[in-house]
Amino acid sequence: MTFYDDDKTNEGGEVVPELRLKIEGDYGDDVSGKRVNLRQRLLEECEAEERDLLLNDPPWRIWYWMKLGFLILFLGLLAAVCLKWVGPYFMDKELIPIINWEMRTFSTPMLAVLVFASVALFPTILLPSTPSMWVAGMAFGYGFGFLLIISAAAVGVSLPYFIGSLFLHRIQGWLEKYPKKAAILRAAGEGNRFHQFKAVTLIRISPFPYMIYNYCAVATNVKYGPYILGSLVGMVPEVFVAIYTGNLLHTLADASHDQHSLSAQQILLTVGGFLLTVLATIVFTVYAKRQLKVLQTEEELLLQIRILTVSSAATEKEILLQFKGNITDDPYNSLASWVPGGNPCVDFSGVFCNPEGLVDKIVLWNTSLRGQLPAALSGLSSIRVLTLFGNRFSGNIPQEYSLLQTLWKINVSSNALSGSMPEFIGDLPNIRFLDFSKNGYTGEIPFALFKHCYKTKYVSFSHNSLSGAIPESILNCSRLEGFDFSFNNLTGELPSQICDISVLKYVSVGSNALSGSVLEKMSKCQSLLHFDLSRNSFTGLAPLGVLEFKNMTYFNVSHNSFFGEIPEIATCSDTLEFIDASWNSLDGEIPTSILNCKGLKVLDLGFNKLNGTIPVDIGELGRLLAISLANNSVSGTIPVGFGSIEILQVLDLHNLNLVGGIPGELSNCSSKKLLLCCCRDVSVNSLEGQIPDTLYNMSNLEILDLHSNQLNGSIPSSLGNLTKIQYLDLSQNSLSGSIPPSLGNLNMLTHFNLSYNNLSGIIPTAQTIQSFGASAFFNNPDLCGSPLTSCSRSGTTSTAGKTKVLSVSAIVAIVAAAVILTGVCVVTIMNIRARKSKKEEVTMVVESTPPGSSESNLIIGKLVLFSKSLPSKYEDWEAGTRALLDKEGLIGGGSIGTVYRTSFEGGISIAVKKLETLGRIRNQEEFEQEIGRLGNLQHPNLVALQGYYWSSTMQLVLSEFIPNGNLYDNLHRLNHPGTSSGVGNTELSWSRRFHIALGTARALSYLHHDCRPPILHLNIKSTNILLDEKYEAKLSDYGLGKLLPILDNYGLTKFHNAVGYVAPELAQSLRLSEKCDVYSFGVILLELVTGRKPVESPTLNEVVILCEYVRGLLERGSASDCFDRRLRGFAENELIQVMKLGLICTSEVPSRRPSMAEVVQVLESIRNGMET
Repeated sequence: MTFYDDDKTNEGGEVVPELRLKIEGDYGDDVSGKRVNLRQRLLEECEAEERDLLLNDPPWRIWYWMKLGFLILFLGLLAAVCLKWVGPYFMDKELIPIINWEMRTFSTPMLAVLVFASVALFPTILLPSTPSMWVAGMAFGYGFGFLLIISAAAVGVSLPYFIGSLFLHRIQGWLEKYPKKAAILRAAGEGNRFHQFKAVTLIRISPFPYMIYNYCAVATNVKYGPYILGSLVGMVPEVFVAIYTGNLLHTLADASHDQHSLSAQQILLTVGGFLLTVLATIVFTVYAKRQLKVLQTEEELLLQIRILTVSSAATEKEILLQFKGNITDDPYNSLASWVPGGNPCVDFSGVFCNPEGLVDKIVLWNTSLRGQLPAALSGLSSIRVLTLFGNRFSGNIPQEYSLLQTLWKINVSSNALSGSMPEFIGDLPNIRFLDFSKNGYTGEIPFALFKHCYKTKYVSFSHNSLSGAIPESILNCSRLEGFDFSFNNLTGELPSQICDISVLKYVSVGSNALSGSVLEKMSKCQSLLHFDLSRNSFTGLAPLGVLEFKNMTYFNVSHNSFFGEIPEIATCSDTLEFIDASWNSLDGEIPTSILNCKGLKVLDLGFNKLNGTIPVDIGELGRLLAISLANNSVSGTIPVGFGSIEILQVLDLHNLNLVGGIPGELSNCSSKKLLLCCCRDVSVNSLEGQIPDTLYNMSNLEILDLHSNQLNGSIPSSLGNLTKIQYLDLSQNSLSGSIPPSLGNLNMLTHFNLSYNNLSGIIPTAQTIQSFGASAFFNNPDLCGSPLTSCSRSGTTSTAGKTKVLSVSAIVAIVAAAVILTGVCVVTIMNIRARKSKKEEVTMVVESTPPGSSESNLIIGKLVLFSKSLPSKYEDWEAGTRALLDKEGLIGGGSIGTVYRTSFEGGISIAVKKLETLGRIRNQEEFEQEIGRLGNLQHPNLVALQGYYWSSTMQLVLSEFIPNGNLYDNLHRLNHPGTSSGVGNTELSWSRRFHIALGTARALSYLHHDCRPPILHLNIKSTNILLDEKYEAKLSDYGLGKLLPILDNYGLTKFHNAVGYVAPELAQSLRLSEKCDVYSFGVILLELVTGRKPVESPTLNEVVILCEYVRGLLERGSASDCFDRRLRGFAENELIQVMKLGLICTSEVPSRRPSMAEVVQVLESIRNGMET
């Protein structure tokens, strides 16, 4: 059958809503062309069906209406339950997570595309549009979101018709193929309820109205019900919508016009459906209006606040003046312009207003303001930026700041804020920049802090005392570009899905106690620029794959427990400048693909287990400033390519297995530090050949350390042209010839050592060389002159025949002197024998094979024990000393040597210091004289010496093992191997710090005043103050003055631990006295009070010396600015007294410094004041 226009007579008419049916075929020619009204035919069929229904099952029975009533009641209860419980549950568990996922996963442009597509395609493929429209309201605001929805809806409405027009002929064929369904389409809204339901199932009402309704519900934040209704209007009860849109009235009119009667059931059901639809509309409208009224009340309240603020410009001025009133100290008069008669937008320094004349920004940085933040600032309703870093605000951020809904930047770093992190920050919807670093916050990072952080881009909580884990809620910050949680006490692991934040660029969690594996977690963070996991407890394979990320610039995973090989680096960004993977357990070879990183400036792979050779083409890294491969098992020769890196400043290749000579090409670079020492204890071979004569080209060289190699030839005289050199060590080689007089031109030398060579001739008389004493020239058999033995003179004038007769008095004097000398010798010999007999009670002679030697070269060693608690069997010590070859036993190192932890059966542990003293000790007797006498020293604040070992190739000092590490690591929160797990994580309270200072002072007073002769330490620094189980101070490395290289600049430069401790007279003129120790102790006092290092470099070109910094602030009357902000529960007067004592001890003039006995008295008087 075919459908025609009602007004057309030809058979080729258009398909239109008013259809007529032409019956063909079966009726013959006499009925051809007869037209039948479709509606009449359909109504007759419906009446027949209804008559059958009435005859078989009359609807007027009471039980039928009871069933109908119960059904309506049940549906009503079901609807109430859905609105009360099911709706909210569906929102919380299904809809909101979907929306959060969309917001977190997609960027803003992608969200716009998805929202548009889901709304536009909804009528065609039935995509769930409600979550997307909610996203539109949240992500794009009312204005842009509405335009987006309207435009998408317009496309969605027209798209089905457009698609339908493309398939018009197929639709016509479909209608011809299924005539009964075609009839139902025309009968939409007519006939019984079954026909109506089939009609609205086959042809849907336009989705445009309910989509607009959805958006309006979202934009006005109506809860639960309208969201569900907005979806249901276009998805489930379309039969009601069809009736409600006029089909019901049209049906009744047709029935009246055509004189057809509707059954009572039809009338009741249609009218009931109509009323139910109207009632539902009214109910939902009333509910929506109530919710809107609540929201409107809230909006009006905020509007009133804003109106009051706008109406009175003086209100914000009063708020700012109240802020000034809370300031208790303004050392730089930064708020002097904040006066009642001024205009905040013009006159108030640090205040910036928007075009409406309201405060938009407050920027007061590095003004040293003291006080507490007032709650009144919450009245600044339009403020967007609050920058207060570099002040001394205390307390915490007031809870009232939660009203500052416009804030998008908060920077309160470098203050003295304390307490728990303000959780209400998570309720500020516009926060983009959050910096709470360098304060005293404690506790955990609240989970709710990242509740609404969809716009946040940067967060920094570094340099606080935060604990606990990094909350998983940080994943809500879908636009987060960087976070810095370094220098805290955080534990646990990195969030497993951290790389779901696709725009993450900066990750800094260094100096915490984080653990776990990170390889898989970080492999997807393709946008990373800065990656710092240093000084934690991470394990597993090192995440070296991130080096291939195209934007990577900084990579630091040092001081962890990563292992595995360094993988091949297929691609490397030109922006990658810094790689530090030192102090791990990396093995394998250094891949040549690392040369792809052409932009590298710093490469530190030291203190690992790397082997193989140094890449030959290392010179391709032309931008390198510093490279360290120290303490590995790398072998081979030094590549000549290093010479092509002209800007290279630090070349550290010590403790490797290098062989061959020193390339002369190294003189082409501008190195300030050249460290090529290959210690025999770990090397199979050593560098050989001559010292290149071309090194004089390295005019900026400050350190040249070539000791413990097999270099030969003479010392180039051109070394005298290195006028900036401060550290020169050529000891323990095979150098020959004379000492060039040009070395006397090296006026900046602080360390000089030529011992243990084959030098000959006369030592130059220049004071710069002579001042280092005889130890700098030991074991050069043919070397003579001051400070060694004087050289013999040939051709001296004979005095024979010129004998003079001595007077009687002269003879008597000579005899008396001889007698006295004989007596002194006898007494001395008796003393030596007595000492020797005493030592033999605790002395054991053993045979030992030094590391690196073959079994055929047995060397006799002497082990002397001062403690009877240690094992005395050789087998025990043979097993214990294996730790000296095992890097797992390494717990520290310094200018004297390397320290290992050695354990014996029974749980006994000792510290073994392996001395680097060759060239500084004349012979075994001198060693025993210097070390042996220290075994009798007993003081509770001295590290007890328990013995020593001597051989011609190795000297060891045995001492008690102190479990809690040293003061430096605890004070500056570092963690080194071999110490207890708590080192660097235990807060040093003021009481604990004071007792550390007092204990150290007592130990020094004992050495200076109770020992005969007095013992000078000359190497006091916080790394030499160890802390026992009760955090009592134990002073180490005392009495080793003759074994020390004075001012070991290599150690100072590399670790920055000793810079600033050395007294000026010791650094400039090498004048030794107990006042040198007093100066160093004064620096320790300042370090304890301030928590700062003796020398710091905040920027590349800035150096801050602690003594000068504290003295400058004290002169300005800002002493409290120096206090360590981590300190709690202290009296300010006590800190000031200790700080002043530290400044007196660090006086430039030695005579103005007190003695250590006087220092102890002052500290004890302060302690008595503390106790009272």
